[in-house]
Amino acid sequence: MTVAANNLAVLRQKLETAKAVFDANRIGEAAQAYRDIINDNPDQPDALYMLAAIAYRMGKIELALQLYEETLRVAPNFSPAWSNRALILRLLGRDEEALQSGRKAIACDPKQADGWDITGLILRAKRQYPASLQHHVRAHALNPGNQHIQNNYAVALATCGQLSEAYKAAKAALAIDPAFAIAELTIGNIFGERGWPEQAVAHYRKASMLDPNFVEAVASEGRSLMLMGDLEEGWAKMEKRDYDEQRFSSTPRWQGEKVGHLLLNAEQGVGDIIHFFRYVPLICDRVQNVSFEVPATMKHLIGAHAPDSIIVTPDDPLPTADAHGLLMSLPYICKTRLNNIPAPIPYIHAKEEWRAPWRERLKTLSRPYIGIVWMGNPLYANNHNRSIELSQVQPLFDTARPCLVSVQKGSTTATASNAGIFDADPWLKDFTDTAGLIAELDLVVTVDTGIAHLAGAMGKPVWTMLPFTPDWRWMLGREDTPWYPTMRLFRQKIPKDWPEAIARVVAELRKYISGDQSVLQPPQWNGKVLRQNPCALQLPEEVSN
Repeated sequence: MTVAANNLAVLRQKLETAKAVFDANRIGEAAQAYRDIINDNPDQPDALYMLAAIAYRMGKIELALQLYEETLRVAPNFSPAWSNRALILRLLGRDEEALQSGRKAIACDPKQADGWDITGLILRAKRQYPASLQHHVRAHALNPGNQHIQNNYAVALATCGQLSEAYKAAKAALAIDPAFAIAELTIGNIFGERGWPEQAVAHYRKASMLDPNFVEAVASEGRSLMLMGDLEEGWAKMEKRDYDEQRFSSTPRWQGEKVGHLLLNAEQGVGDIIHFFRYVPLICDRVQNVSFEVPATMKHLIGAHAPDSIIVTPDDPLPTADAHGLLMSLPYICKTRLNNIPAPIPYIHAKEEWRAPWRERLKTLSRPYIGIVWMGNPLYANNHNRSIELSQVQPLFDTARPCLVSVQKGSTTATASNAGIFDADPWLKDFTDTAGLIAELDLVVTVDTGIAHLAGAMGKPVWTMLPFTPDWRWMLGREDTPWYPTMRLFRQKIPKDWPEAIARVVAELRKYISGDQSVLQPPQWNGKVLRQNPCALQLPEEVSN
């Protein structure tokens, strides 16, 4: 045997020994073994790759990225290194670089399932759902025996509305690994999407039993419970949700005790901020001073309603406080149930200086003034379900065009103008502008966005169009809501079937424009709390039997 051949054999033996130690979960020993290999062979790609994997497992994300990039320097076509680099870049929020890295993994080795899988995940995060599904189909075909790939395939199917196939894929992931908690979460989500929240709760609980630290499973259970009207238990589950604890680590978490200065973090979306702002007066008996952290677009609106408070944004330094709390935790602290929901409508008011400019701008329109919103924030994960394509909204435009005002934010100026309706977007700089406009409108017709909450909190008649699987707060079956007495709910009866729901809105809109004020009143609730969607899709055969 030549010296070179002997050295290669020794290197292979060292790599095999290090890998065996790694597989035995002796991470420290494995790291030392790979470092020893690198000392003798500085450009050995397998050792660099495994050191990167060890760094990732130890939570040293930046170091792992450096080591994967060092691997690729010496082995540019090392497909798994490109895949794992994409994974880390995604974790770091560098999505474009991550996507390029995932595609490079596929180009280097189209038969490597991981490249297709991570690229599919990145495309899903970018809301490119059909393309994401195509990539997960390829990953699944290449490696159907991997539970993670099976589950990602299931989620991609569900996101594209293929719920029956998604259920089968998630069950297959569990067949591979019966203790795979994420697959139980996926199955729970699928049952929720089909209109069966009670069955969803059972799977969320299984996920929590399999992984007691699975925060999303607990929070998902909480949302399903509240969808069924079980608010008190639901709030308690929701207290397990994630938020930026590190930012608030200098002050203790508030549990409802008496404090001098409370800093409330509005960690949820704009709609949630408006929704739960109603609770602030209810805690004044135990808090002397309240300050808020809110998004920049909400700073002036909240400041106007809390003039003695300090209002900061996530980019500002935090004020000194005795404790920090979460705005969405106030219903839990106040022990809210269905029979004691506070609805002090209106609790958001528009100042005269916010309203006055709109009177001049709207005077060319016909009364009644009707605001319309058909799209939500594209950054919201479920936006594709709650938003409506422009072509489907056309019947609303045709019915009420002379009265319509687009309250739609973002890149819609040409869309609204081309549709022949007044576009308010150029003047909507923050939510004080929006509140001023809503105060001048007679009715707001919207999908489930912050505008729905703002109009409801201001006591304005508002018709909210809901997807088949609604957000928890709207519950099931009701055409009214205890949160906003002036709101009517128009629900999809079949998933993704907006035309039928819009046809009902159009029929009521015609009545209203012709002078029938009675259509503004929400139908009275019959008092029955539903635990499944009245239009629920058929259960999978193995479950219904």
